Amino acid sequence: MTKKDAQRIDALGKKIKGLPEAIQNAICWMIANIHTVDQLAAGEKMSDQEVKRFLKMASEKNDILAWALITYKQMADHTQQE
Repeated sequence: MTKKDAQRIDALGKKIKGLPEAIQNAICWMIANIHTVDQLAAGEKMSDQEVKRFLKMASEKNDILAWALITYKQMADHTQQE
């Protein structure tokens, strides 16, 4: 690991520590299970309408992990397009 990578990880850790505990837990779960998260994100592209619908449902249920997974999937879909 380079010094720059270590600095980035340290900065990310500081940002995560400043977040609410539920968000910290969701991020930690996603990092610990990144292979599963990547498999979930590898499926068919979600339409903008699907993303909005699922984000709304996650928000209504205050489901931070679902919200984070949907957002990750959306980012993965956009990355695949490029």
